[in-house]
Amino acid sequence: MSDFIGLAKAGALSTHEMTDAVTMLPLDMEDDFDAQLGELQKRRSALEHLSNSSVQDLVRAALASIDAFVAEIQRARSAIRVQKQR
Repeated sequence: MSDFIGLAKAGALSTHEMTDAVTMLPLDMEDDFDAQLGELQKRRSALEHLSNSSVQDLVRAALASIDAFVAEIQRARSAIRVQKQR
């Protein structure tokens, strides 16, 4: 994860590109909310373990992006559960 954040720090990725990339998931996870949430939690954990103070703004942006996407997945999962109950 440090190499990935390093690309953004070096300017090879914009902050927007970096925050988009950190939430991209493989297509085989498309219909598996639990797998999506598990993968995002792994990425979040890896980011939280980066201690280099020079990348903390990028880390915070990546964590915020992950958190927003997790919330979106949880809303979608809840909506599907409600539909199934009808």
